[in-house]
Amino acid sequence: MTSKSLKKFQTHGERFLRVFKNEYSNWLFMSPFIIGFLVFVAYPIITSLYYSFTDYNGIKLTQIGFFNYQDIFDFSKFGMGKDVWKSFGLTGLYSIISIPLNTILSYALALILKKNIKGIKIVRLLCYLPVLIPGIVSGQIWLDMLGYPEGLINSWLVNLGLPKQTFYAVEATQLSTLIVTSQWGIGGGMIIWLAALENIPPTLYEAAEIDGAKYFTKLFKITLPMSTPIIFYNLISAIIGCLQIFDSYAYLGRGENDATYFISIRIYVTAFEGTVHQYGFACAMAWVLFIIIAILTGIMFKSSKWVFYGD
Repeated sequence: MTSKSLKKFQTHGERFLRVFKNEYSNWLFMSPFIIGFLVFVAYPIITSLYYSFTDYNGIKLTQIGFFNYQDIFDFSKFGMGKDVWKSFGLTGLYSIISIPLNTILSYALALILKKNIKGIKIVRLLCYLPVLIPGIVSGQIWLDMLGYPEGLINSWLVNLGLPKQTFYAVEATQLSTLIVTSQWGIGGGMIIWLAALENIPPTLYEAAEIDGAKYFTKLFKITLPMSTPIIFYNLISAIIGCLQIFDSYAYLGRGENDATYFISIRIYVTAFEGTVHQYGFACAMAWVLFIIIAILTGIMFKSSKWVFYGD
């Protein structure tokens, strides 16, 4: 081997080692995420899909094909379908009311707190603080405040000469009370709205004011259209979050006569409570819920022409 070819070989060898070291270090840095994803995300997803085609109680596993899915859609007298879809319907009702209410309230709060006046940052902080309280804790606080007949709110009502309200105590008012108290966390949406509102170029408002535009004209012609990307993002997040509501189980359980027996709670109860653990059936319900969320999310993306990205 000549000195020239030897030098060329050494150059290629050094280049290979350099590339290998870079690639190795990249994979080394990525390995915690990859391992975490495989162990805590990919494996449970694949396993749950497999279990959904089995009758598995934690000890004995029997292959039963699509029988669990047939049970979900079995609306006969002794079928499970009616109970399962009652929970799906209850979850849908909660979402249909809660999502628009939360969106409107958080957006309105952001519009109010957008003003650059003295002390506004402290007010924003106070409005955001409830978000930092875990949902289970805030739910228990509301349960104590709205207790019947001796809760704090009922004590105030009595002092004002008004009748006591049942709130969480009876089936008729449990869901509506839960929807109202769940708006406790609108500060989270408010922060996102504020970021969107502050990114709207002030020159648009200045030009509109020169043309004589009033507040509501600017709101509907400038503010709302320029906020549509964040509206779209918040709607997607809200749909996914509301359809998986679970925190209420910690302080309300299934509710009076299953008034708050949402589908995520039914999945949990089916899998982990009672003398018989039906992991397979619970996994099948979870996958039906996933498909519903995926379909709704796909519809949202398909119908997103109303979103203005400033192009």
